[in-house]
Amino acid sequence: CTIPFSVLRKMELEGFDERKLASIKDTIYCPATKVAFHTQQAFWEKQGIKGGASFSGEGVRQTYYPSVKFNPNSGSVMLASYTIGDDAVRMGNMSEQERHSFVKNTVGKVHPELQAEGMITDVASIAWGNYKWSAGGCTVHWSDDMSDESNHTISYLEAARPQNNLFFAGEHCSKYPAWLQGSIESALEAVYDIVSTESVSTSFIGLGNVKVKQNQLETSLVG
Repeated sequence: CTIPFSVLRKMELEGFDERKLASIKDTIYCPATKVAFHTQQAFWEKQGIKGGASFSGEGVRQTYYPSVKFNPNSGSVMLASYTIGDDAVRMGNMSEQERHSFVKNTVGKVHPELQAEGMITDVASIAWGNYKWSAGGCTVHWSDDMSDESNHTISYLEAARPQNNLFFAGEHCSKYPAWLQGSIESALEAVYDIVSTESVSTSFIGLGNVKVKQNQLETSLVG
């Protein structure tokens, strides 16, 4: 099951123990938005910017530049805005057109080239807080009373803990929330757990760390 808990908790759930239900109910999701511009050219490279990011306090927050070369005949792409939290709520409340204009005008103060006619050839954006299949951008494994590392560990291990034959994976089940790396590692751990429950004489998957998550969880709860 890779359904985000923000969606899963809206469904009728049966056969789950109380700890698991609490994890599904209490896992916090942050809203997030991204706005990307397909530009006619990588004008920022003329300023010596090759990869990396810029940060703004005007609501667009983070702007990222590609670290790889594009075919110059195809233009380039910049992630003009990436927001999480309150800024994402404000951006999510805008219409797509309002959001695109806001980002263009705000980032345009740093990069006036964006205002040139024809510089932006296409725009794509998403507000994950408004997206019904995720209802948020990423998870947060702590709150005011869950700020230390041990509680963070209990939180994601509890999210990943299986229920009978139902196994869980995703960034919300990882020690690296909000990262694709975390989703991949979580999926691999779930595969390990699934394989370990079957009578398989040989497997191409190494099983040395199959019980790591459960052992960590039990140790954290006992400690």
